[in-house]
Amino acid sequence: MSPILSIRDQHCPNPACPGREDAERRVVVIHSREHRRFRCTACGKTWVERLGAATYRLRHSDAKVGRALRCLDAGLSIRATAELLGVNPGTIVRWKKRRAPR
Repeated sequence: MSPILSIRDQHCPNPACPGREDAERRVVVIHSREHRRFRCTACGKTWVERLGAATYRLRHSDAKVGRALRCLDAGLSIRATAELLGVNPGTIVRWKKRRAPR
């Protein structure tokens, strides 16, 4: 996550939104800087910045998840990776399952 909250790449995720396809109108506004949330002024839908990302709703940082996956790709075992990062091995397994297929 970047420290600056930008609405440039944000579009309303609601498929029935009347302002979704209207690029001329600015329908997305910042709803909460603290929680990094956006709101559509056309339909009222709110969403978080990481919606749709592989790390959405995880309690650990993107960097930590990425490091774990790189360790697994390098041949480190799940148990060794978990010990290195200070997390439960079950957490590493869930992160591995969540990763997009290559």
